[in-house]
Amino acid sequence: MSTSFLSAAASRTADVAMTKRLATAQLAARAFIKKRAAVAAEGRGLQSPLVNTPVLALKDCFALASLGPNDVLVDFGSGTGAALLAAAKSTGCRAIGIEIEHAKVKQSRDDIDACGLSDRVTVIEADFFSEDAKVALQSATVIFGFVCPTLGGSKLLKLCQSLLPPEARIVSYCFNWAGPDNAADTTIDTINWIRGRPAKAYLWHGKCRLISASGATTGTAQIAATAPTVATD
Repeated sequence: MSTSFLSAAASRTADVAMTKRLATAQLAARAFIKKRAAVAAEGRGLQSPLVNTPVLALKDCFALASLGPNDVLVDFGSGTGAALLAAAKSTGCRAIGIEIEHAKVKQSRDDIDACGLSDRVTVIEADFFSEDAKVALQSATVIFGFVCPTLGGSKLLKLCQSLLPPEARIVSYCFNWAGPDNAADTTIDTINWIRGRPAKAYLWHGKCRLISASGATTGTAQIAATAPTVATD
């Protein structure tokens, strides 16, 4: 049996295995979305799986957004607060997390207090598209998210771009939230949360242009001086 034949057979086997893994992942995602819709209709909550962004990927995403000490980062789906703490510690920025699951909110607030960062890091227990989240957006200069498009990423991008000025930066880790009509301004390679696989991070900018008192259009929005005040546990 020739080496080329064995190589081709091995390649076909790998392709079949990859196809099966992708199909399984798609089925799992569809099942999760269907179940989430069902429990929402019943007035219950369904916890999403916790997948933390790798530290090296966070560094890449923060660099892509040019995150600095004068920025206010809003992390949609902040989970247990790992990205918030990493941002505040590494760049000196202020950070606001939006997280709907109470247990994750409580853990992140406990960790924030333990790190002595409660003056710069806040977590709001809310849905992505709630009024509380929109209030948080008023102070944002950088948006970060690790959110699948079908679980709100695409809608989130549209919301952020509609409310934030062109100098605001919107970064998605792993997932391209937009179609070809709204291509990312910058795309970079980074570390994947699944070991051994490549990943990308995507950068967009806000699109909101405010009307000044004189009636002229401006690309600069007023950024709130302080983050929203939120009651803690």
